[in-house]
This record gives sequence, structure tokens and C-alpha cells, in this order.
Amino acid sequence: MSRRSFLGCGSAVAFAAGRPAPAADPGCVVDAHVHFYDPTRPQGVPWPSKNEKTLYRRTYPERYLANIKPFRVDGVVAVEASAWLEDNLWLLEVADRSRLIRTVVGNTQPGNSDFKGALGRFSKHSLFRGIRINADSISTIVAQPEAVSDLKLLAAKDLSLDILLNGSRCFGEIPRL
Repeated sequence: MSRRSFLGCGSAVAFAAGRPAPAADPGCVVDAHVHFYDPTRPQGVPWPSKNEKTLYRRTYPERYLANIKPFRVDGVVAVEASAWLEDNLWLLEVADRSRLIRTVVGNTQPGNSDFKGALGRFSKHSLFRGIRINADSISTIVAQPEAVSDLKLLAAKDLSLDILLNGSRCFGEIPRL
């Protein structure tokens, strides 16, 4: 399934997320990139920092919905920003409690020794649909045979690879794997 068709509303989103399909509605709105986090958890959060007063607060689906009023969003793709491996599971637990979250994109780095095990655990969850990496890490990843193997495993599981671009910086052509 392509990213474009996945983000289309109706049965495609519902199928990928394991949730009942909303009525066919060409006006269905899916926010394709949302972060949820809670700095009050015992371990805190690696981002945002305490200095970022606007962001450094509990951010759950209820707060998101309160902040978008009077507009309507039918679902979101929750993206894990934290590099802490177990925060992927935390986000999946948040998704289990909120029908707003249609799917989760995790954060685990191809080439790390725990990648295959983590991907195996996370991909068992029906809402887990892929990972994101930083564009700055692409050249390092493609230079490591283990990391390339991890990306092939991601593709074999039919999971997405999101690439975080930093500001206006561009990168050259991504090499074929």
C-alpha cells in the first residue's frame, strides 16, 4: 500500500489501523504528523527541553483535540520523536486508549543491535506502521550492511520509512538498496 493511498480516508486508514472505517467522506481529515509525550513520567522525556515552556507539558490526544477547536480532525498519525526505544511502546499504549490515533510511526535506528528485536515486537501491534529516521543518518545507514539489512526487513514487513528533513537542507539522491 502506498503512503498516499494509506493516508486517504475511509477503509484504507481503517484497514491499516485495525479500526472501523468512517463513512466514506471526501472531507475526512487525517493529520499526518503529530507528537504525543508526557514530561511528568518518572523518566521524563528527551524532547522537548524544560526550557521550551510552550512545548514542555503533557501532550495527549485530549489536549490535541482541545487545541484544534473549532476545526475537525478525524484521525492522526502519531510519530514517536523520542530515541528511547521503549517510548515506542508508550506511544502504542496511548494509541490503544484513543480512537483519534489511526496509526503509529516509531523511532528506532536501522543498524542498532536491538533493531530486529524491536521491530519484531512493535510490528505485532496493529497500529504500528513504520519508523522514521533523520535525513542526516541516511549516508551512515546505507554504508552499513547490517543497517541495509534492517531496511530490507522493514520493507519485507510492508512498513513505512519516514525521513525527517531538517529545515531547508536537502540531500542528494537516496541510493538504491
